Amino acid sequence: MEHSVRQVVDLLVDGSRAIQHGRTVLERCAEPAVLRDVTEELARRYREAARLLVETRALIEERRRRDRDTSPTRWLAHVTGVHAGPEKEPWLDVVPHGTQQARRLAIPGGACERVRVGDLVALTADGQELIGVVDGGDRSRPGKIGEFLRHVDAARILVSCEGQIHVAMRAAGLRPDELHAADLVRWDPLSGIAFEKVAGRAAPDCLEIVENTPDRLANLAGLPGELPRIAWQMGEEARGSALLESYALRIGGVLFTGPAGVGKTSAARALAGELSASSPTGRAFLVLPRTGFVLSKYHGETEERLEMASEILADLRRDGSPVVFVLDEADALLRQRGRPGNEIADRVATSLMTVVDRALAAGVKVVLATNRTDLVDAAAVRPGRIDAIVRFGRPGLHATAAILDRHLPAATPLRAGRSDIVRGAAEALHDPFASPVCQIHLQGGVTRAFCLRDFVTGAVLAAAVRRALWQAAYGHATAGGAAEIGVAEIVGAVEGIVAERVASLSPGNAAAHLDLLPGERVASVERREEKKGAGAEWLQN
Repeated sequence: MEHSVRQVVDLLVDGSRAIQHGRTVLERCAEPAVLRDVTEELARRYREAARLLVETRALIEERRRRDRDTSPTRWLAHVTGVHAGPEKEPWLDVVPHGTQQARRLAIPGGACERVRVGDLVALTADGQELIGVVDGGDRSRPGKIGEFLRHVDAARILVSCEGQIHVAMRAAGLRPDELHAADLVRWDPLSGIAFEKVAGRAAPDCLEIVENTPDRLANLAGLPGELPRIAWQMGEEARGSALLESYALRIGGVLFTGPAGVGKTSAARALAGELSASSPTGRAFLVLPRTGFVLSKYHGETEERLEMASEILADLRRDGSPVVFVLDEADALLRQRGRPGNEIADRVATSLMTVVDRALAAGVKVVLATNRTDLVDAAAVRPGRIDAIVRFGRPGLHATAAILDRHLPAATPLRAGRSDIVRGAAEALHDPFASPVCQIHLQGGVTRAFCLRDFVTGAVLAAAVRRALWQAAYGHATAGGAAEIGVAEIVGAVEGIVAERVASLSPGNAAAHLDLLPGERVASVERREEKKGAGAEWLQN
């Protein structure tokens, strides 16, 4: 009978088809005593299985503790989420190195205070338990710093790092609403997880962003009289003036025109500097395109850069800070469309106008600067995009003296009084009876002569003062004693710079250096050179 009981129990434990056979045996041994023996045997085996299970679990835990204490760590992982819910036990979301498979670990309640999103942590050999945070001494954060570009979907973002664009998973602790274009994020290239936003902003390859530039209009001389009014308009709008709101006024774009070197870009920078004083946030941003802003050899990258620039401008403006977007050399970026063979330039100009429109709609102040308005597409400067046109001319007599006085250091050894020297140099440069330095032959037979004053700009005067100072310093070092600067040294430096400009003139670039009338076409250029003992001679460029 004992053999029959064990046979029945074995069949019941084995299950499957053996159960039916066991029932047949039970039917043969239906006595109550046999059934009692079968039940007792099943209970004994259950107790034995439970004991073995407890012992096995104890052995596993002991092995884990031994591995944790004596074996090298087999798992390193990044923390992507820390959760300390009031109803459930705390847990971590981690991504082990070399994988993109996230896992969840239960942790003691106090551990939540010691672990942060983005930390590098050590796990047990089986990867099921947290050992602790891998501390680098200064608790430096792991991963690399990348630039956030945009959201791909609800869980993924685009990150630019070391010249490459990557798709990264957004960690649970990184909220999508706190990410804006050009923000910096910390991410792990191995796991492909972006952990957190870090302080600062990326300096995009296509844009230069300057916060609170120190430039001011008061530091410039010879500027057009409309600039103070434009600065006031921008400042009032930045402050949210009730006066402007009552008139429903909002300044649009501004076009700066004039020859090269007359202060267009400097004035635009100064406008941004003036706005920092009236900014409600205490900040104002100056944004300038870098070299190659819109030009790329890769298909589609130009449009991507322009889209990114538009997003960056909107993000800078989001907290109410004034933003001045300066497009220098607008004649190159917004060139007239419709010319044969310029389909790419036409597409770029159209896309750039869209960027300007979006910037204006976001409250960004847009300044276009050019010395060739005849080459700028008419749609780019139409009313609505451009509400004010400021013409920068060459400095007159008084402006020339003021510019020279501003650039001449106070400690410079002078041959005469400071005011006498700057005034004398200005009068010499604007001598109405001065001989021409070059003449331009226009198509149609008209010849126009240009004197020294026709080449004078703020940039030329600043460069001339620096050249005179260098010559004086060299004379001081080689001849001994202080070398003084007078009218002759300043005028001579200007003449040298202008002579270099004249020597490089050609029919193709004359319009960029000289004040020609719209529609005038240059046929040839001649320069005047003085010959010792033989007077002046006209030479063809």
